[in-house]
Amino acid sequence: MTAVEDGVRAVEAFRWSTFDVVLTDLAMPGLNGLQVAKACKRHRPGVKVVVLTGWDLLLEDAECIDHGVDMVIAKPVQFHVLTATLRQVIHEPAPFQRSSGVLR
Repeated sequence: MTAVEDGVRAVEAFRWSTFDVVLTDLAMPGLNGLQVAKACKRHRPGVKVVVLTGWDLLLEDAECIDHGVDMVIAKPVQFHVLTATLRQVIHEPAPFQRSSGVLR
């Protein structure tokens, strides 16, 4: 796991290391989460990208798909939902999905 403080550093870290999943916030300085997703997918198309956001209702599915996002998770997110979602994205790939971030 590698943590960085902005989108530009996220893309730089991705280019120099191997990751199975990119977990990014939508709102970040430098590059936003969609821009990070697109840059990572351009570099390695098979990587899975999960975007966390408090603004999930403002994101259009088509825009997320165009940027290569595999899943959007609405914040706040419960830890067990996050871990289950990451497992699902890695082991059970599916077309673009959304998660509420909480178990009901």
